[in-house]
Amino acid sequence: MMRSCLARAIPARWSRIHAILLFCAVAALPTAAQDLASLVKAYRDTPSMARRARIEQLASLHAKDQTGALAQLALGIAAFEQKDYDRASRYLKAAQARLPKIEDYAVYYLASARLQARDEAGIPKQLEMFQKLPIASPLAARATVLQAKALIDLQNPAEAVRILRERYAGLPQPDADLTLAAAYEAASDPVNAAAYYQGVYFGYPDTDAAVRAAAAIVLLKNAMGSAYPPATPEQILKRGDRWLAAREYKQARQEFTSMVGELGGLERDQARVRIAAADYLSGETPAAYRYLQSLDVGHSEADAERLYYLAECQRRMNDQDDMRVTVRQLSQDYPQSPWRLKALISAANSYLLQNRPDIYEPLYKAAYQDFPNDTTAAYSHWKVSWSAYIRRRPEAGEKLCEQIDHYPVAPMTGAAMYFLGRLSERENDFSAARAYYTKIVSLFPNFYYSTLALQRLSEPRLVAAEPSAKVAQFLNGIVFADRRVPSDRELSSTTQLRIERARLLIAA
Repeated sequence: MMRSCLARAIPARWSRIHAILLFCAVAALPTAAQDLASLVKAYRDTPSMARRARIEQLASLHAKDQTGALAQLALGIAAFEQKDYDRASRYLKAAQARLPKIEDYAVYYLASARLQARDEAGIPKQLEMFQKLPIASPLAARATVLQAKALIDLQNPAEAVRILRERYAGLPQPDADLTLAAAYEAASDPVNAAAYYQGVYFGYPDTDAAVRAAAAIVLLKNAMGSAYPPATPEQILKRGDRWLAAREYKQARQEFTSMVGELGGLERDQARVRIAAADYLSGETPAAYRYLQSLDVGHSEADAERLYYLAECQRRMNDQDDMRVTVRQLSQDYPQSPWRLKALISAANSYLLQNRPDIYEPLYKAAYQDFPNDTTAAYSHWKVSWSAYIRRRPEAGEKLCEQIDHYPVAPMTGAAMYFLGRLSERENDFSAARAYYTKIVSLFPNFYYSTLALQRLSEPRLVAAEPSAKVAQFLNGIVFADRRVPSDRELSSTTQLRIERARLLIAA
């Protein structure tokens, strides 16, 4: 009896195990329904042979369709990123011919892999395809630099210089300048080589390219001797400024401190002021304040910069009265200095947060009146206009009209027009309100104030009103920014192609 029960139980048990194993095996097989993008992302985030094998299996199962080609492309780019250039070349060659709509991606990464593997022959000619594409590729500028690198390796630096100079605008920096410097050096033009190496070293100090440029500069200095062109004071200062912009304040302070001994005149004084700027920006406000108070740089633009940072220190330490005194001194001594403009806006913003229109409005007015061509003028004028509107002052309508008239392409234009409409409604001038709202909808479809304007236009009193001819004449006399949405909503063939390319890249 026992034996007979076991005989019946054992086959059932084994069939259950087989079913589980079969299910696991099927689940592990890549199918067309699997998400290639998720497989690739997992592999790139945490590379492993097992994950790569799953994508390779997917490519093999779809060897004759687009999914397989996209898998090959993804594997090729991943291999390139892992510095496995031989494997990258194999994958990318397999993908290139089967993905005509995104062939430029396969070509670019294949050329990059071959260049790294020192297989440069034919790369320049292959990359010429980027100049003949039906639409501009986002890789075109990088391809130009890659083409130049291959030309240098192929002993044709003159051609590398030519294409880099010819297509210089828009090339990725600092890689383009570093490559151009190497091309000039290979073409036996050390003066131009030095100039571009210096541009990289001083202009992009927080990059690997700057480290390579520094090494090249040392060799050029030794080779050229007294013929080596020295860096300009502006270039030297720029290196410290770049560190400031990168928020590497300790490094910036070291740079500016080292400059003081090698610079002279205005640039030396500016370096001295920027030592304090690095302290201020790093949070060492008391130290920066003491240093700036004791610093004497004479009557110069460096002194204007000193006063600006002095005012910033006072603002941060809540010495509001002293800050106003410093801003007044800056306005008196350096009325057209850009440092005065920065101080005016910074102080005005500070008092804006304190809701002190009696102080911030004159500061903003000084900013847009004394610096009418600066990009901040529209912002400063808007602050004054908005302050007049929310306080229901009689000049509010005039200020809002000025905002539109003087700064028609500024981002506040739609807001100014909308609140002119609300102001008109407040005064029961529904014809004027309708004209303003209608113009907003026409100029800024799908924008916030256009949505609000559409809501107002549905009000019965506005529906019944005729648009004001006077307002229409005023608005028609202003040159606004080009419409952001074309009247023809049909997608162009170029846009359709870009969407198709984007979808292919997402899938990969």
